[in-house]
Amino acid sequence: MYTAGSEPFDIWEGKDRSSQEYKDFKRERASILWDAIERIIPDIRSRVEVEVYASPQTHQRFLRRHRGTYGPALAAGGSLFGFLPLPEVPQPGVLSPIPKLLRCGDSVFPGVGVPAVAASGAIAASTLAPLPKHLGLMWDVSQQQNKFWKAAGGKEQWLASTPSPFHPATGGGAEFMTPDQYYNSENKKKTVATIGKKGLVNAREERR
Repeated sequence: MYTAGSEPFDIWEGKDRSSQEYKDFKRERASILWDAIERIIPDIRSRVEVEVYASPQTHQRFLRRHRGTYGPALAAGGSLFGFLPLPEVPQPGVLSPIPKLLRCGDSVFPGVGVPAVAASGAIAASTLAPLPKHLGLMWDVSQQQNKFWKAAGGKEQWLASTPSPFHPATGGGAEFMTPDQYYNSENKKKTVATIGKKGLVNAREERR
């Protein structure tokens, strides 16, 4: 759940990150997200196992973002594609004014979020090398993978003999279970924590 990217920085500026007031304020500002999700999943708070609250100060400190913001700087007003309430001016692309310097990430097209940022990286990679070269690299990787499976006695044997939460040797992983088998909130606790000067701090357990 996320709102820190669109939070006004003024209400956070100058707050002591180590104070209880700051920790409580983060929870207060996150309540709108809980309220929205509870409309669909009424018992969501009892089902969450880990809560970590952040703020624009978190962005500013750990990501070095100006005033804790993120994403491209788009001016208010106008429309995108003729109907979305976004500017007609497109977001910055992977090309930069400096020759041979490409950029990717949340500040360029297609924008914020892991899928969008990954897409910007793919666009940058495709700009550097044509599609046939990418396909050739994928072919080389697949051949190396096949060699590995062959040396290990086959893919199925490797999966059956190698400990992994997704491929346990004896079966019984989450992919073989129904929700009532791997989720039971009775008498269980969730971990609540905040991010401080030394990383994850003030972690505590609360009953779910």
